[in-house]
Amino acid sequence: MDEAIHQTHKQTQEVYVFFTQKRDWLVRVIQFDETWFQAWVKDNPPPAGYRLG
Repeated sequence: MDEAIHQTHKQTQEVYVFFTQKRDWLVRVIQFDETWFQAWVKDNPPPAGYRLG
């Protein structure tokens, strides 16, 4: 059980870092392939109260 909790925490931290510290990289990837992003966002809309610029 301890190992499962540790692994889950580790994966959560990796995702958190990706979306916080790697934000500039993520924005460049989206800008590089805007067609892909527009298709993706149709199935993954932002949370209520957020707008895409």
